[in-house]
Amino acid sequence: MTEDDAGPSTAALVVGRTECKTLRDDQFGVVRRAESLSDDFLVDNFDFNGLGSGGGKGGDVMARTRDGRFFVKTLNATDGKSLLEDTFLRAYVSRATTGQSLATKIYAVFVHPELGRFVVMNNCVSPRVESWSRLYDLKGTADDKTLVKDGVPVPHAHKRFYNLNLIVREWFSCYRDVPVPRQRYIAGKFEAFDVSLFMTKDQKEEIMTQLRNDCALFETHNLMDYSLLVGIQRVRREDVEEAVAMRDGDVHNKPYVVEYGGEILILYFGVIDFLQPWNAGKKVAHVIKRCFAPSPISTVNPKSYAKQFLDHFEFKFKSVGFEWLRNGAGQKRTPRKSSASKQVLRQDSSNAGAEESPSMLQRLRSSVANVTAFATEEPL
Repeated sequence: MTEDDAGPSTAALVVGRTECKTLRDDQFGVVRRAESLSDDFLVDNFDFNGLGSGGGKGGDVMARTRDGRFFVKTLNATDGKSLLEDTFLRAYVSRATTGQSLATKIYAVFVHPELGRFVVMNNCVSPRVESWSRLYDLKGTADDKTLVKDGVPVPHAHKRFYNLNLIVREWFSCYRDVPVPRQRYIAGKFEAFDVSLFMTKDQKEEIMTQLRNDCALFETHNLMDYSLLVGIQRVRREDVEEAVAMRDGDVHNKPYVVEYGGEILILYFGVIDFLQPWNAGKKVAHVIKRCFAPSPISTVNPKSYAKQFLDHFEFKFKSVGFEWLRNGAGQKRTPRKSSASKQVLRQDSSNAGAEESPSMLQRLRSSVANVTAFATEEPL
C-alpha cells in the first residue's frame, strides 16, 4: 500500500442505531474497501446491550454482530496505543489488504458517546457453521485451550491464587474435589496443546508462509502473546461444496478442505489478539512465570515468542492429508496424490472409478511409499 491508498476517511459510522466518531479511518477505510464493505455495514447490525466478557483475563467486553460476520470489542489503552501507532498501523493495513495474511482484519475503530473506544474486526471462521467439531485458541504454550468440543462450548474456569487447595491438587494431578467445569477446562488445555492438525503438504506450506510473514510484522513492532484460532468442521462428503462456498458479504478467512482418516474436514485459521506489546509489565510477568508457571510459557520477548509459535505449528501441522479438488459444478472433490502415492495407488485401482477415494489399504501403502521415498533422499 502506498500513501495514495490512504483515505478518504469517514468521520462517523452508525453502529446499531448510534452515530460514533471514527479514529484513523484513513487507514481502516482502506481495509473496508479491500473487502467491498460499505460504510453502513453496522447499521441495525449490532446491539451494545449484548456486550459481555470475551472470556479472557483482560476484562475487555465484546459481542458479535447480528449477522455473525464481525466482532465489536472494547479497545483498551494498551491495545489502542499499539494499533494506532502510525508506523504499525500503516504496515498492518498494507499486510491486511494483500489477501495473504491470517491476521484478524480490523475494519474500524470508533468512539461510542458513552461507552468509549471500540474496534471492529472480522469473524475469522465461518458464521454459518452451526456446530464446531473443535474450536481451539492456540499459542504453542501452556495457555492453549479448547473453546468448543463436539459442538459444546468449554467455558473458562480459571484457578485463583488464593485457592491454595485447588492449586496443590492440580500440581500433583489429583483432581478429587476439583469442580467438574475446571476439570473439563484443564482437559481441554491438554488436548489443545497436544492435538495434531492434519492437512496436505501444499496447505501446510501456504498456511506456514502466511504465519511467518504475520509473525515477522508483529516481531518488528515489539508485539507478542497472539493466538492462532483454529476451527474444525466435520462434514459429509456430499455437503462439502455447499459448506465451503463463499457468498456475497463473507469476510471470514479462507477454508481449507482435507480428507483424513475417512473423514472430510474443513479447517479455518486466524491470528487474533496481536496488539500486546512487550512492556515492563510483561517483563515482570515473565520472571514470575519462569518460576511458577508450567512450561512453555507465553510471556516471552517478541523474538522468542515468534520462534516458539512458528516451531510449534511447524510440528503440529501434519502434511499427511488428501486434498479435494473441484472437477466441475456439482461434482465431488477428488484427492490430489503425490507422485510416490500415485505409483502405489495405480496398482490397486483397477476396479476403482476415477473419482473414488483411496481405500484404507491404499492409504497405508501410500504412506509407506512416501516415507520410503523420503528416506532414500537423506544423505548417508
